[in-house]
Amino acid sequence: MFPLFHVLADAAELSGGLRAVHSSEPLRAVALAAAEPGVALRLIAANLRAAATDVRLDGLPGAQARIRRLNVESAEDATMRPEEFRASRWEPAEVLGGTLRLRLEPYEVVRVEVADR
Repeated sequence: MFPLFHVLADAAELSGGLRAVHSSEPLRAVALAAAEPGVALRLIAANLRAAATDVRLDGLPGAQARIRRLNVESAEDATMRPEEFRASRWEPAEVLGGTLRLRLEPYEVVRVEVADR
C-alpha cells in the first residue's frame, strides 16, 4: 500500500456538493472541499512544496474540527496499517471565528472534517 492510496480514497469520499476553494498561493498549497451529510464540511489540503508552510482555511462553519495528517511521520502507519490509520489518526482542531490555521509539513496532505453546529 502506498500513501497516495489515502489521498485518492479521501478524494473519492468527497461525495457531497463540491465547493470552490481559492488558494492565495496555488503553487504552495491547494485544497478540495465538499459539503457532506452529517459533516458540515470536508476538506483535503495539501502542501505542494519541500518546505513547511502555514495555511489558513477561512469561512468554515462551526467551532470544532478534526484532522488527519499524512506526512513523513505518519507514512509508515498509513502504508503498513491503512485501516487503522484511516480510523484512528484523527486529532481535534479548533475553528476560531470561521478560521482554521494549520502548519503543513513538506508535501503533507491533511484531511479536515468540520462538525455540524
